[in-house]
Amino acid sequence: MPVDEMHLVSVKLTLYVPEDCSWKTLHELLNRRILPITGEAFGQGTLLTQVDLAILLSESTKTIARHIQELENNGEVVPTRGSWKDIGPGVSH
Repeated sequence: MPVDEMHLVSVKLTLYVPEDCSWKTLHELLNRRILPITGEAFGQGTLLTQVDLAILLSESTKTIARHIQELENNGEVVPTRGSWKDIGPGVSH
């Protein structure tokens, strides 16, 4: 379903917690922010897109995609609209 035909849902997301200051690199910080944000959205009945995450975290979609891939390669579950609704960037059908 195209985004313009979707029913949009308001969610409350935590974009910063004091523990964010304890990460030594931006790479670690992004990995640790993506998981709770996507989890919070999923817990409220919706899925974020990589573009949503890029906007929320002030990063490029390419950077977000790279971090999600790394997290998933390490066994993490990252609920995003693209991966869970089978609408990722590749042709699948």
